[in-house]
Amino acid sequence: MGALLVAAVLVAVPRSVSAQEPTISSSGDEVVYTDPALEGEPTATVEGVLREVVVERAESDGHGEGGHVGAEVGEPVLVTDDGSVVPVDLAALAGGEEALEELDLAGAPVVAELVESASLESALDGTVTQAVDVATAVFDRSETTATTGAHRAYVAIVANSGSVDATSTIESRIAAGLTWWSQETGATFSRAGTVRYSSARADRCGFGDVSGLWSEAMQRFPTVDFSAEGNHLVVVVDDQCDGTGVGTIGGSVADGGLVTLTESSRVFTPTLVHEVGHNLGLRHANLESVEYWDLYSPMGLAVSGSGTTALDTEYRAQLGLAGSGEVEVVPSGTAVTRTLAARGSTSGLRGLEVRSGGTSHWVEWRPATGRDASSYYAREATGSVWVSGTRKYPTGVTVSTRATDGTGVTSLRPRLDGTVRQGAWRAGQSYVSGSVTVRVDAISSTAATVTVANGVTAPPATVVSATPLVSGVAKVGSRLTGRTGTWTPGVTFAYQWRLDGATVTGATAPTFVPAASHRGKRVSVRVTGSLLGLLPISRTSASTAAVVPGTLTHSTPRISGTVKVGRRLSALRGTWTSGTTFSYRWYANGKAIYRATRSTYVPTRGVKGKRLTVKVTGRKSGYTTVTRTSARTTAVK
Repeated sequence: MGALLVAAVLVAVPRSVSAQEPTISSSGDEVVYTDPALEGEPTATVEGVLREVVVERAESDGHGEGGHVGAEVGEPVLVTDDGSVVPVDLAALAGGEEALEELDLAGAPVVAELVESASLESALDGTVTQAVDVATAVFDRSETTATTGAHRAYVAIVANSGSVDATSTIESRIAAGLTWWSQETGATFSRAGTVRYSSARADRCGFGDVSGLWSEAMQRFPTVDFSAEGNHLVVVVDDQCDGTGVGTIGGSVADGGLVTLTESSRVFTPTLVHEVGHNLGLRHANLESVEYWDLYSPMGLAVSGSGTTALDTEYRAQLGLAGSGEVEVVPSGTAVTRTLAARGSTSGLRGLEVRSGGTSHWVEWRPATGRDASSYYAREATGSVWVSGTRKYPTGVTVSTRATDGTGVTSLRPRLDGTVRQGAWRAGQSYVSGSVTVRVDAISSTAATVTVANGVTAPPATVVSATPLVSGVAKVGSRLTGRTGTWTPGVTFAYQWRLDGATVTGATAPTFVPAASHRGKRVSVRVTGSLLGLLPISRTSASTAAVVPGTLTHSTPRISGTVKVGRRLSALRGTWTSGTTFSYRWYANGKAIYRATRSTYVPTRGVKGKRLTVKVTGRKSGYTTVTRTSARTTAVK
């Protein structure tokens, strides 16, 4: 099957640096930007919120690597409370994403002195042409308590950007993406309004002139402050436009932002989820240094026809969404063994943060279940689709890194399998980075057991085991079976049966049959699991109830021969338990015949005219005695 990839590029396009370099200084929560080259220029004071701009480009359908398509564009923008989007030229921030990230300016309120120019005038009246020069800017980085309050999406559909789908169809797709965020955050994400309009701009797609289309669309909601928390502008354009999505990066889970995306049903929901993630302050999920290629994350690439995964542990921690018991921090100098629930589940320990030397290693289990069930990597596991011959995304334990307490890009740490990078680690494999070791001890259908050593030697790996149980009824002659439960895959088992805790000599098979001498004793089994490279481990089952007498296998006897005085009759007892001893008693019309206690009997004249029966009694040590009576014969002739 083919796959459409959505890539994303985050850039800050600088102007040429003048001889007098701009400066940046900080004091407490305040960051001041000054460009000496613009001193004395006439300026206008503009207040708003600084947003970085992310441009998402599409890759071609089909298998294989592909390359990024289209120009990498996008300047930081200043969003005002009156509906203006002003692209700004911050020359000193030539580092782009890294500089803004390091200064923690995304989503920060700013008071800027912007050079008066035609560019500024066009930006303020909604006809943006190019970035505006910044003489000075004061950013406020003071942290507020961000809570997951209500979020509102204001949808602007650009009808003349192409053959755009019906409004109701687009609203349905919007609802799916907003529902995903509601489920992840526990907050309300809802569509607050929709307008469908024809753009007057030359670039009606908004991938070349992102600020201009946003400014125009914002005017369709004149009472909405898009610099305020929780307000999102979502501009939808035709899927023939040269791009897939554009979004601004905010500063917290409470933030709002600006989004443009194409109407393509193949990637609409994951793209909207991705762009809103940017609005909340989330950056890209990479595969090592390869941008966007963590396909276990909604902040990586979107693949045509695939659903969105559960939000990564590190992003949930960043947004303050992790609940009690969801994530455990493993500090330096410790080693722990933990059992992880699936990241896509809604309860249990679902992530570990291993902090070492300023870097956090985030560990989680991705089995393609729960909220991950329709994801790309779930489809890859079935063999129905693949996007790369050198990057694979199996189920298993994943490890990603980024700076401790950071909000930057994340980096999935794969295992190298020849020339192929495998995104997840399987049972028996270990991720090692510096003084950090993450060993996958076992993976079952419900959990993954991992051992993490942070700055210390990892304890020897042992076989992951379960407590065995004894299946069957504890009675003489009945077969009991030792059930092992779920252990490390590939383990070999040894068995030892016990009676009242004492070893039974020679009883080392998976099954055990109690003998007569075992009556009244309790049975248990001790199972030892062994696997090359791991320490063996033994587990003992609970004891059964006391062994009770066995039940003899038996048949109803029958009488063979001619029923006539002087003719020999025989009692045919049928099939009984081997080793059973028998006694017989013959009867005439229900009355015992004197001395008729053998397996054969010759009728005398005294029983003529009467009907005969025979009782067979079986006995065996340790078993309950059983007596069975034959059917009656015809009358003796």
